[in-house]
Amino acid sequence: MSVVFNQDSSTTKILEFDAYRWYIIERGNDIGIRLKNLEHPMLKSVIDIKYFDYNHEFSVKADFIPYSESKILKIVNVIGHEFELNINGQLRFEIAGSTYTLEPLDAGDEFFIIFSDGTSAIETYGSGRYLYATKAATGEKVDLNFNLAYNPPCAFTDYATCLIPPRENQLDLRIAAGEYDYHMDSH
Repeated sequence: MSVVFNQDSSTTKILEFDAYRWYIIERGNDIGIRLKNLEHPMLKSVIDIKYFDYNHEFSVKADFIPYSESKILKIVNVIGHEFELNINGQLRFEIAGSTYTLEPLDAGDEFFIIFSDGTSAIETYGSGRYLYATKAATGEKVDLNFNLAYNPPCAFTDYATCLIPPRENQLDLRIAAGEYDYHMDSH
């Protein structure tokens, strides 16, 4: 008998049969199976994702403002699971003379940012978009380029469990940069 899933393990065992791959996932207190079909027609077709024209206004320099103590940020995914994640600081930046902040997740050498803005559910994916930014050395600015903002996996399949932007990352600003909503007919 082989162990397929161990909650205490940091590795995932992938099982396979023909073109199918599956493994156990945890979402909150739930355990499920993530099934992938390597011969699915969508993987063999070109996905036409449209982008806003590159806009230098949305490529900004941000200050990383560390918190004196890490803070707990509550983030919910599309199926309602709530996660409490440690946040070590915020990114502060300016666009068109106004100051905004985002609370990034730590992703090793990068920040992972889940955000929504004035284009969400109108021109871009309804629950928001994702963005990575490389961490800067102490005292240096972080390059925050919203032209690289992209759709989460939920934009392409109903079977993904994407994180939704927390209240702190819902910007009162229209960021016309990055990917349009994949399901929008025309732009």
